[in-house]
Amino acid sequence: MRHNSLMQPEERIQFLVGFSEADLKGLSGKHLEVLKRDVYRFIAKSNVITPLPNEAEVLKASIDDLESLRREARDALDQLKPLTTIVKDGKEKSHLEWSLQPQLKPLGIAFALFPIISPKHTDPLDALLVASGSLRDLFLLSVLLLLKEECRNKRILRCPICSRIFYREARNKKHCGPACTGKAAREAQEKWRKTPKGKSYRQKESRERYARTKSERKG
Repeated sequence: MRHNSLMQPEERIQFLVGFSEADLKGLSGKHLEVLKRDVYRFIAKSNVITPLPNEAEVLKASIDDLESLRREARDALDQLKPLTTIVKDGKEKSHLEWSLQPQLKPLGIAFALFPIISPKHTDPLDALLVASGSLRDLFLLSVLLLLKEECRNKRILRCPICSRIFYREARNKKHCGPACTGKAAREAQEKWRKTPKGKSYRQKESRERYARTKSERKG
């Protein structure tokens, strides 16, 4: 299996969201091998713990095995719940922050601590926490560790319009795509039009439109 480079943090987030929504039916040949390589690369990187996926087990994974991983990844993402806060005027305002409440099956993970020793020093410089286990357990451990980080970074969000989980590329992005962005804008505009300020603006527009029409008829 070719895995020349590990996934960068943003790449891991994009892979997780995309994989959780993927349709794996009929996947075979080169596309299947690419997916297995990406699953391996996704597991083999963590800022806190270094999972050690078994390359042979990843290579032997069937479509059913990968589909099972996909469903559990989807379940983990679906359990992201919104947090709310109370603003000064006493109204509840929903924030784009999420807390993970996992309802996953137990993980069979073994941990070991390996000291990192420099050839120039006799004392360890640091230590590496390594995890070993089945493909499923290491994959879900990687998912949970990633989501733990993203609860702080807020790059995985649930679209408030369609409830779809998506990866936020820009800090000001609140919706999964143009369609939901447009729908949110229309809903916000309609809500504003019902406010006293909105009603006053509409009345002013109506008067100005009537004055223009009257002027055009005289002309």
